Amino acid sequence: MLITTILELVGSYFMELIMGDWLWDYSNYFCNFEGRIALWSSVKFGLGGLIIIYLIEPAIRFCIEKSNQKALNIFTVLLGIIFTVDLGLRPFLGSNFIGK
Repeated sequence: MLITTILELVGSYFMELIMGDWLWDYSNYFCNFEGRIALWSSVKFGLGGLIIIYLIEPAIRFCIEKSNQKALNIFTVLLGIIFTVDLGLRPFLGSNFIGK
């Protein structure tokens, strides 16, 4: 949790340097630092990570082990194609970001 909070803080400074602003604002949260990081958001992120590691990932692993390998390969390739097309078109379509 500490590492990801530090990364969030460093990332906000990097985005401000590159883009002139960062994408989130925790100014109204209790125990925040410059609106860039906040205790509650860090705790939620940490708890979410634990849920993913100990509950969701084992369930996904179980489903993958029980699945047909060919279907998994097709699914993976399709996701890769969708990601690549989105990545290629994003500069032309603009961001989904609406603003603070």
